Amino acid sequence: MAPTISDKDSKLQILKDFLSNLISTLSSSMFAYGLGFMLLDTTHSAISFGLNMLITPLVSILFVIPVGNLVDWYSHKKIIVSSLLVRVLAALGLYSFLRLSNFYHLAAIVIFLFINALALNFSTTSYSAAVHELVNLNYLQKLSSFTQVASASASIAAPMLGVLLYSLVDFNTFILLEVGTYLLTLAIVLSMRFHSTKREPSTSTLTFHSQ
Repeated sequence: MAPTISDKDSKLQILKDFLSNLISTLSSSMFAYGLGFMLLDTTHSAISFGLNMLITPLVSILFVIPVGNLVDWYSHKKIIVSSLLVRVLAALGLYSFLRLSNFYHLAAIVIFLFINALALNFSTTSYSAAVHELVNLNYLQKLSSFTQVASASASIAAPMLGVLLYSLVDFNTFILLEVGTYLLTLAIVLSMRFHSTKREPSTSTLTFHSQ
């Protein structure tokens, strides 16, 4: 049985969803650019610059089945919150490692990217499966539209802002700013109400969210 969600609640949920997607997508894209430039400066290798673009889709392909199964059986909100916490801990771990070693070890970067990509995959899949828990049927299309606007806006602004920020601060500060955006997104997610419902394993291919 589908949960009963009022129009007022749906509108508020859409606003929160828009903000969380905009903040998360913008910060992640900016960080990807900053990380790429840092690796390029350090290793002088073009492959290192695109390391994030190589690892993220690879993780998505390798873990698509286990991620989908877990998302089907566990609370979507708990998975999203846990994923954000894992990303915070991974970023803080990378920050601490780089501060202590004072050297940009490629292995540490790869481990961080793997953990971050896996957590992001869990979060994205859970959001896609939870759309009916956020708004009523009349607002599903509007939710999708606002999500697309947030993702598109972030994609356009991220390259310019990422380059600007990388030129102004060191990479360790970049990591702390990323942690701050994770925590802000987490606060928004915690304020959102996921109207839980008994569900069967989902076969839906809806992919409204890019967070």
